[in-house]
Amino acid sequence: MNAENTFTMMGITAQWDDDSIIISEDGYPRKAVLNNDGKILSSTFGAEGESFLRHWFMRVKPTVDGLRAIDREYANA
Repeated sequence: MNAENTFTMMGITAQWDDDSIIISEDGYPRKAVLNNDGKILSSTFGAEGESFLRHWFMRVKPTVDGLRAIDREYANA
């Protein structure tokens, strides 16, 4: 993943590329990979973390989509 495609909010880091979003909790070894539809592809959050991941995905997805659009716009300029 490109380090430029990263932001941290409230101790949770989101990192993305064209196909996936990685969510990790700062200071803990938990990490999850979700596809663009929010499906959990892999996770170390455990079953109890699934509702958190769904919630967080819904919070970050609009921001990630907006940043992806800006990247595409500059790439096509």
